[in-house]
Amino acid sequence: ALTNFKQTLKPGVTVGQLDSARDQVVKTYDDLIKASQDVAKNEVDAVKAAENDFDRAVKAVPDDATLTQAVTSLRDEAAHVQAAVSDLQTAAKC
Repeated sequence: ALTNFKQTLKPGVTVGQLDSARDQVVKTYDDLIKASQDVAKNEVDAVKAAENDFDRAVKAVPDDATLTQAVTSLRDEAAHVQAAVSDLQTAAKC
């Protein structure tokens, strides 16, 4: 879902497309949290915090914004979520 989100960050993307991609990330996040209830709490908390920051960043993009202005920030937020998920997956395999 995060890879798809990052792929939508191209010139000409609409706020609707951005919101749809965000919704996919949120659903994937919710599924991951449900599946990882027995994993180390620190990693789960890090994923939750990163997803919350990501969600806020996407919602903060004004409807009339040129999304080119927001692309770098949104890519950074998506990368933070990806890193936290990677840490969680590593912890889950231990």
